[in-house]
Amino acid sequence: MELNQYLKLSQIGLYNPQRLSDEVMRLLFVVRKNILDFIIQKISDEPSGSIPNHHLVIAQRGMGKTTLLKRIEVEFRSEPYKAHFVPLLFPEEQYNLSNLAELWLNSLDVLADTLEVEKQHEIVAKIDKKVKELSRIKDDVLMADDAYRFFKEIIQAIKRRPVLLIDNMSLVFDRLSKDEQFKLRALLMENGAPIVLGASAVEIEDTFNYGAPFYDAFQMHYLKKLSFEELIGLLQHLAEVTDTAVVKRAIQNEKARIRTIHQLTGGNPRTSVMLFKMMVKGFAENISDDLEGLLDEITPLYKARFEELSPQMQKIVDAVALHWDPMNLEALRNETRFENNQLSPQIKRLVEVGWLQKLNAYQAKGHAYEISERFFNIWFLMRRSTRRQKTQLLCLSKFLEAFYGEKVSEFAEIRIGKSATSLNHITLDLALAECAKDENTSHQLRLQSYQQLSALSLENPQIWKDFDKNDADKVQAVEFFNQYKIAEEKGDYKKAEEYLLQYSYISPIAPIFYLLGYLYQYNFKNYEKAEECYLKAISIDENN
Repeated sequence: MELNQYLKLSQIGLYNPQRLSDEVMRLLFVVRKNILDFIIQKISDEPSGSIPNHHLVIAQRGMGKTTLLKRIEVEFRSEPYKAHFVPLLFPEEQYNLSNLAELWLNSLDVLADTLEVEKQHEIVAKIDKKVKELSRIKDDVLMADDAYRFFKEIIQAIKRRPVLLIDNMSLVFDRLSKDEQFKLRALLMENGAPIVLGASAVEIEDTFNYGAPFYDAFQMHYLKKLSFEELIGLLQHLAEVTDTAVVKRAIQNEKARIRTIHQLTGGNPRTSVMLFKMMVKGFAENISDDLEGLLDEITPLYKARFEELSPQMQKIVDAVALHWDPMNLEALRNETRFENNQLSPQIKRLVEVGWLQKLNAYQAKGHAYEISERFFNIWFLMRRSTRRQKTQLLCLSKFLEAFYGEKVSEFAEIRIGKSATSLNHITLDLALAECAKDENTSHQLRLQSYQQLSALSLENPQIWKDFDKNDADKVQAVEFFNQYKIAEEKGDYKKAEEYLLQYSYISPIAPIFYLLGYLYQYNFKNYEKAEECYLKAISIDENN
């Protein structure tokens, strides 16, 4: 691909594709071309005076609905379509809409904006004048009738069929009364009526319930998750248009890692672009900060997607996400307390729309289910769990293991001997120690982490409380103490030190810090650390 000028990362938008220029939109649109071509063909085949077929795109947030609508608008504003159609791209959120009259007023505003770009200033002035007159009508029914009548008058004057590109179609239906919905359907089923192409993050009950105003009125289109091949194509294209050598090399040399990205993102285009930007920047020593930053950036998307689920679906996703590993039906029934007739249809729908993926339940009959987008699962665990520090460590370990694969031990080795300036760095080191394949590397990094935790806790005792405890930890603490005694008797003071530090991490009691101080004073001759540990013991129990 020959480009006169490469795109900057900042030009690759995540949330506002409507603001992109036509040139950038054409350049970036690569993964939904089949459905783009199909819808363009279906609309362009409509005879000028026909009763139109209307279309509704259903997909989770981040799957490309808004971008698809924008791309269709760009196409219909170009040859050969612009002579026959006028695309009207509505704002993503029509918060001012509360009745049918306001829908047609909004349509007139968007029509004026579109014709303004085409420099049809005389018609635009006429629309603006009429909108002011319409706004003074007190009766909403009369206003709606007059607004639509005037809208048709302008359309007949420009001799082009309007294509209404309406995002968040569910919001429109929610704001209209049933009577207004029936009236709108009647208007849209007239010969030569506007063609509606809507998009929604949720299925709209008014389109599939028999007897509802828009039952069977739309041809449905579902945006599925990207396949691995589509993700490769997306990353290759983004690397090309941004001239990003590091990603080009990764695509050639690290297909396994890209498969991991596909698993982490669940084939969600927006999340894929976020991770592409992370790939461009690379992972530094503060990867835990990078991960936290990415989780924070993606929170609006994930939170909105989760809250759009029904209460029953939310409960199922919550159970599966907290479990992390695949969960069979029996375990789901026990956790959610749903009967089969409640659980099965909800799970079926969650699989269809891409929330869950179905796997073989090797240790039980039937199937097991896990969150298809593993990065969402990491995000959910980080936000949902009350035991923050341990969950953060688990999530970070899973992320590092998945993303780095065999190279995780290299990063663990790099961290040995590095000082930690914050709890995040220690959390990173403990996660790397958990993932590292080399036992010695794991041992050294874990020991270093516990030492740094001890040092930081002298200034801030709250640190120990951030690492929550339970009964299993207490059992483990006893085991650490037994291992300490064995190591101390053998004269293996390095091992003895590690076991005491691990015990102090689980249960920071005064006697353990006294033993650490004794070890540092008499066996390592490290009087500074000995003093720190003695002072720590006193701070915990000044009467001992």
